[in-house]
Amino acid sequence: MSNEFLHPRRRTGRYAVLTAAGLAALTGIAYVAASAMSGTHASADSPSPRPNPLATASTPSADMPSSSGASAPVALTRGSQLVNGVSIEYPHTLAGAVSAASEYMTDLGSTLDPDRTAAVMRLVADPSYTDGPAEWAKGTSDARASLGLPTSGLLPSAAAVMLGPAEYQVRDASDDQVTVLLLARYTTSLPGTGTKSSNAVFPLRMHWAGGDWKVLKPDGTTYTSLAAAPGSDQARSLGWQEIGQ
Repeated sequence: MSNEFLHPRRRTGRYAVLTAAGLAALTGIAYVAASAMSGTHASADSPSPRPNPLATASTPSADMPSSSGASAPVALTRGSQLVNGVSIEYPHTLAGAVSAASEYMTDLGSTLDPDRTAAVMRLVADPSYTDGPAEWAKGTSDARASLGLPTSGLLPSAAAVMLGPAEYQVRDASDDQVTVLLLARYTTSLPGTGTKSSNAVFPLRMHWAGGDWKVLKPDGTTYTSLAAAPGSDQARSLGWQEIGQ
């Protein structure tokens, strides 16, 4: 598999905007964007810390997610179909769930257009998450505002944010549901402020429905304490594992 899948894609001359899903996460969107500007670690959910367990060390099944976490790098795979620029229809495996989460988070973060965000969510949201498209579109607008940009309409050509998932953990895994945590490096570039980089944790609750992994409504759990530099000793001690080829 080519390395291209492991890196964020540019679309329409802009990088990925940092977004998080759901009303429970809306306050965290501005927090993540502000953290990016200050160069600090962040979590793409509510900024109010809540305790969360570390991933336990057990080897997941090759066919289904383990109920207790993951302890080895995972090889990403593409979905079997490409619809409206989004790779969908992933295998019913742990690698499939992590691959889908990585793809969806990159796609949801690859536009500054709330309409595009909503369109992606209409493809990847779980059937139970009927408010997903509207909530994520609102999140994109809030992220723009937190970066000092207009919430709708045209943006300065220099306004850009690049998001790249690098490592992962899982929580609460069963045959048909798993929470995938993505440790991502993101870089903001704005007129008058230059370019700044930071790290963030992006959680996606994934559910197997209709023959594919879909995104569930976020439950409000935060993972700020797990933010670290990908590949660092700190990241390894916190349970992060590589997203590999």
